[in-house]
Amino acid sequence: MTVDKTIFGLRFGLNDDLYPTSQELRAFLESPKSKGGQELHSADLETYNAMLEEIESFEHAEGQIAATRDFREQVYYGVLIHTRLFNHALKSAVEQYKFHLHVLRELDFAKPAAFVRSAADELSRLNPKKKDDAAKLARLQGLVGERRKMLDSMKSRWTQLARELAHIAMYIRDNLAKIQRISETSISILKDPRTRYDVERMVTEDIKTQFKEQLKDTLHRGPVTRTYIEAVKKDVDVLLMEVRDLIQKDMDTLRVLYGAVRDHTRKAVQGIDNLTVKIRNAYLEEDRELLLQLEQVLLSLVKDCRFGLKVAGISAETPYKNIIVEKRNAVLEHLLNLLQREHRALSDRRSSKDRRKFNEPDGSRVERRSGKDRRSGKDRRK
Repeated sequence: MTVDKTIFGLRFGLNDDLYPTSQELRAFLESPKSKGGQELHSADLETYNAMLEEIESFEHAEGQIAATRDFREQVYYGVLIHTRLFNHALKSAVEQYKFHLHVLRELDFAKPAAFVRSAADELSRLNPKKKDDAAKLARLQGLVGERRKMLDSMKSRWTQLARELAHIAMYIRDNLAKIQRISETSISILKDPRTRYDVERMVTEDIKTQFKEQLKDTLHRGPVTRTYIEAVKKDVDVLLMEVRDLIQKDMDTLRVLYGAVRDHTRKAVQGIDNLTVKIRNAYLEEDRELLLQLEQVLLSLVKDCRFGLKVAGISAETPYKNIIVEKRNAVLEHLLNLLQREHRALSDRRSSKDRRKFNEPDGSRVERRSGKDRRSGKDRRK
């Protein structure tokens, strides 16, 4: 299954001067989160890393015969691969955010600022006309100048880091919004009765064709009784009923999982929006607290990323379990491919008199004209 590579693609506009080497980043991730503590920074991404490994392992085994693969895993990882919630770009962005926030928190304005205030008090008591005071005054003024330069440099560094942190957060936010839209579109398609109708028709025709071929083979080997034919028809009807029931249950399962991904990303998007709008790059302590809260939003995103999933079982008493398994896998593959191809929610499709809707605020996308509005004669487009 192909995936949308535009989600969590390259991040443009990053500040290269701030970025650590791979060795520096690794050393940071393997360092304790607090002085004397045992938990490492890397622990924040353990669950996410485990999920990444599971998905990659699933993808590497994609050539395995579908009938021999766990159906729950096919649903679970199929949806997660489609939505792109798990990828190395998001992991790297969160790691970079943690690193830059750590550097920002290490900037200590208190000591040099306190020195400047203390020195200012002492300078006010010195008399430049006195020889001893003049020498001390010159020395203190030099030290104050150094501290002020230090503070200016730290403030500049702080501003750069704060902007980069906000940039990372918005990069993550915008891509999560894409995942949210994919999930919502998929839910709309799965809820559409036409989708179920098309899938059921496809499976029904396939199963009937399969049994007709079997019946032909049987007839070639000799005559069959009407009772046998009626029994085959009855088996087909029962089989179709079981398969249709499973189709509905599996579509519901897919909807629930897409809904879980949508809700998970929506929560993070809302959290990022609520915080970034308040950052001003002017009030150090206030912005520091907002950036710390942003980190918690991102950590919740990568920590609470395992979703529960229950799939319907197949009755052990069915005489055609192998056919049900085969068709069930085929339907799942068909649905995942269908959802991958769809880029617009059903609510955005033309319906009745409704026109197609676009997101462009400037109206740059022009609808095709119809009826009397169409160009004619010299006005026709060449």
